[in-house]
Amino acid sequence: MAKTYSPKDVKIVVAGFQDVSGWTSITVDRNSDNSSTIVSADGIPAHTVIADSTGTFEIELQQHNSEFNMCIAALDLKTKTDNDLLFFDITITDRSGSTLVNLKDVHLRKMAPQALAAEAGTRTHMFHVDDVQYLPAAEGIAQTSADVLNANNFVDFISEQAQNLKDLTS
Repeated sequence: MAKTYSPKDVKIVVAGFQDVSGWTSITVDRNSDNSSTIVSADGIPAHTVIADSTGTFEIELQQHNSEFNMCIAALDLKTKTDNDLLFFDITITDRSGSTLVNLKDVHLRKMAPQALAAEAGTRTHMFHVDDVQYLPAAEGIAQTSADVLNANNFVDFISEQAQNLKDLTS
């Protein structure tokens, strides 16, 4: 794992377009907690696993990042003109933190406010994500769809094996 964080080590792939640049911050968040707990009157907790894996992706861009801002404006126009949402996937890898975030079925939720000032600013666009997947990633993981698919398949395999073991011990 890299010892120092560098934004240059963060790789963003949007709908197959490699290395989105000109961003100042990225936020990925799930809409729900992983679980909830209710405690009865006699103090016994009951835990519920929440299946909701939807979330949000926000990207703050430099105001003069015309390439990405124009793409988002085109997404917004297409949505408004055709009255239909355009879905795509996003993959984010942070080599210094060994993080892989796979965002499935993403669509533009809200265009950034178009504020103008005496100095250049930023614009934060918000996207809805149908499936937020946080996966640990080895340092230097490749940015290909096959690697992401393999990682997802590995997680599914481990989950199935854990369930099989649980079924055998029950």
